[in-house]
Amino acid sequence: MLHKHVITVLALCAASSAIAQNLPDDHRQISASQSSSAIISSVTQTSPGRYRIIGSVVDRNNTLACGLALASGRCVFSCGPGSPRCEGGTDNLSFGGFDLFDLPTEKDGTIIVQTFVQGNMPGLQVINPGGGSGQARWTAFTSTCCDTSSTVYSVTMEGVTKTSVSTRCSDPTPTTQEPFAITSPGVKNFTTFASSACAQTNVSGTVEFSANSCYRFNRVIENGSPVTYLETVSCPSSANANVLHQADSGKPVTVLPENLTGNGAASTTPEQPKIQP
Repeated sequence: MLHKHVITVLALCAASSAIAQNLPDDHRQISASQSSSAIISSVTQTSPGRYRIIGSVVDRNNTLACGLALASGRCVFSCGPGSPRCEGGTDNLSFGGFDLFDLPTEKDGTIIVQTFVQGNMPGLQVINPGGGSGQARWTAFTSTCCDTSSTVYSVTMEGVTKTSVSTRCSDPTPTTQEPFAITSPGVKNFTTFASSACAQTNVSGTVEFSANSCYRFNRVIENGSPVTYLETVSCPSSANANVLHQADSGKPVTVLPENLTGNGAASTTPEQPKIQP
């Protein structure tokens, strides 16, 4: 059944690709707010002038999706094992994943990656094989805990919120961390909010992200008080990776002091570092 979809989608892809190649360079990145997108795991040269791109298709909510990834006339569905390729055959990748190979570049040396997911605007990204995907990724994690309640820590940026939850200090349940969100490099406005029976705190301000880098807002205890570190971390290999925890290495970029708010400001119970199992 999917093979019938290939024929239909390929006609759309061919038209979209032709349009994309004629767009000015500064308009070849479709807004991520309503569009699907590709999270690039690796770009490798396979032969002179030919490249292989491995990544994942995500919808506008940065969730792994069944869709189509297209680049340089080659395409594959990201619907799990058995998904067809436009050049024939199938792949055995996990849901959301794609692997496109033997890709020539455009005249300017770039590769245009397009994604199509039902219910989303098509996504388009321009990749420079010599310089990576140009994206930045970020997530949130709290390394703190409260003796009497869970701690909920959230970071919001560009309408996207990432939340981390740690249980009581005596509870060995690991702290949660959501998959990374994607964004363009540059200066970003953000807000954070943390809530527990021990304290309620927030931070707002701006941070700057670099291309092809991954960041974590990490809430820690410093000199007895909670602060948020913006850290650079090693990028995960896939869109749904969420394996970074308190013990994982992160290089602080900025220290962001937190403000006490609400009823938590009157609490006399101190927060503590959360010991991860």
